[in-house]
Amino acid sequence: DECVWVHPLKLPAELKLVVFVVACYKGGCIRDAKNAKFHVLEDALAHEVGSFGLERATDKAALVGSLFRTSSGTWMFRALDVPARRGQHFIDILEPTIGDYVRSVIPGAPRKIKAAFAMDKGSVVDLPESNQVVQTLAGLG
Repeated sequence: DECVWVHPLKLPAELKLVVFVVACYKGGCIRDAKNAKFHVLEDALAHEVGSFGLERATDKAALVGSLFRTSSGTWMFRALDVPARRGQHFIDILEPTIGDYVRSVIPGAPRKIKAAFAMDKGSVVDLPESNQVVQTLAGLG
């Protein structure tokens, strides 16, 4: 079991969307997980406001929810069932799975979603599937 907490009031004002991805990192597909579901909690573990089964998820990764800022500035949660046909990690499904969804919610979003992350000397990170990598840039110093 894993928990991800999002505190909307602490998010940057310019942020419009947070997406939630479920992925199998040890092989198999999502529905193979025992009692596969995700829960939406509010303020505490004991305050569940939604529970969504993942038994139909036949892929290794899927977009299962989003938190988006409305035009009035409030945050809304939307349950999703967007399978990722290829990939088993969020970086693998940036395009087209996550990118298509982001552009459907934010029409002015970039045509291609990119990921950037800091690395420390000696650290190990997951990169996209090697057959999907077009270019890799590393800044040193």
